[in-house]
Amino acid sequence: MSLDTHCNQSKNVCLSLFHEDDNDGGPRLTRELSLRLLTAPNLHSATSRTSNSVATSKTCMDSATHIHLFATIIEDILIQLRILGECNNEMHFYKTQFVMQGLLEEKFGVESFDHQDELLEIDPKNLENDVYKLRKHAADRNTCITVLTHTYLGLTKYGTFEALVNYRQDAEDRMDHFLFLIDEEARNKEMRRSLRRQVRQQRIRIKSCIYETNQIVDELISRLEDETVKRSTQERYTEKWESSRTEQNNKRIQDKEASFSSTITKYQNKADDEQRVHSEVENIINITVYETLRKIEECMSKYDKDMEDLEVKITTMRLNYEKQVEKRIELEQKLAEHDVEMKNFIQFKVEREKVRAYQRKMANAAIIVQAWWRGLLVRLELGPFKPSLQKKKRNKKKKK
Repeated sequence: MSLDTHCNQSKNVCLSLFHEDDNDGGPRLTRELSLRLLTAPNLHSATSRTSNSVATSKTCMDSATHIHLFATIIEDILIQLRILGECNNEMHFYKTQFVMQGLLEEKFGVESFDHQDELLEIDPKNLENDVYKLRKHAADRNTCITVLTHTYLGLTKYGTFEALVNYRQDAEDRMDHFLFLIDEEARNKEMRRSLRRQVRQQRIRIKSCIYETNQIVDELISRLEDETVKRSTQERYTEKWESSRTEQNNKRIQDKEASFSSTITKYQNKADDEQRVHSEVENIINITVYETLRKIEECMSKYDKDMEDLEVKITTMRLNYEKQVEKRIELEQKLAEHDVEMKNFIQFKVEREKVRAYQRKMANAAIIVQAWWRGLLVRLELGPFKPSLQKKKRNKKKKK
């Protein structure tokens, strides 16, 4: 970037920085700075048509003059800003009044909490507070002084406006970051509001579920206690009733067995004999059933084998039948194709005979016409049959 470009950029930046109303004489300072910046480039325009060496030296002199001029202007601006800041007694009074609490704490040695982040000291709901406005005013003034100081140092040391351009880029980046933070804060607020609503609804639902569950649990506990008492009472009654009934039945059985002991012995022996006979009959029946099942299995195996043979034969015959059917269909197709070919050949022969007859007829007609034409030429002595002059002379001589 050339020095003239730096000068033009610095002109625009300086004019944009100081076109603000200030109660301490800001418009007057802006007008003076604008007049100096607008009149500076025309100081050495009278020698623009000299030689190349003189033009080059003049350009260097103009650049040096511009640098010196801007450095002088910035130095004057810094001095005037510091004078205006020190002369504003009303602002110092308000500033001292707002920081009185901190001064009292410092005076009496009270330890104050040091905030690591300046945003923690700002109340978002009370942004119209004069303390915040004074701090903002002081911060803007200090920022302006810092930028001009670094620009002045860059001009005096290196002859460039790199510090001013860098600060402008940093300010744009910071503004973009602030806009991004504002958008992010809006999205986070909306998300937080939605999450709070969901948490509130979830809390209400959980409370209702807990209340309903507690009601159900209490009801089940009361029912369980009632059922426990009822079951225990029924169990005691049933056990006692069953024990008394069992004793009564045993006593009745013993009394009856005592009077019928011989009869019981007789029938027991008879039951044993019948049981033995039953076992033998069952064994015989089992043997018979086993033999019958074995014969049935043999018959079934034979039946399966015969069925397999029959299936094989049926499959073979079906395959042969399918082959015969396919062969018959193929022969029928060949026969149909042969019939079509024969019909086509007969039709072809008829047409060929017609063509041959027509050709013979046309050939005969052509021969007749050709013979008639040749005879006509011969009779009339035309064309190739016309006699030559030498032959006529010879004929005349012979006649003489």
